[in-house]
Amino acid sequence: DPFEAESGVPTAWSNTLTPDPPAVTTLTIRAMIVVISGANNDGTHSPSTSPGTYFEITDQQNAAGTDASATSFYRVRPTVGTEDPGTFTRAGNATANDDGYVWVGAIPPQFFKPRISAQVN
Repeated sequence: DPFEAESGVPTAWSNTLTPDPPAVTTLTIRAMIVVISGANNDGTHSPSTSPGTYFEITDQQNAAGTDASATSFYRVRPTVGTEDPGTFTRAGNATANDDGYVWVGAIPPQFFKPRISAQVN
């Protein structure tokens, strides 16, 4: 488990185009905040507008008629503390009566920073 902190049980959202992810408190400097959300009926996330200073990782949706989609965003937080991502906007053929879940986690930098190694003979 690479997560140093998480928002707990995924937060349910319903009847909205702008889900609001829960906050998470980081434990290390430069932790990566990851937001994962899924719509479980009637629509898609794709393309989504990420919250504030976040970058989109992916938007995925099932074929028409299967009613499921997922999206994820990330941001590196420069300091230790509480991170509240803020709302994001679902687009594509999302509708205002969709619902789903959103979860937030924090990954410490040793799990994602580039690693350089050298062998000396």
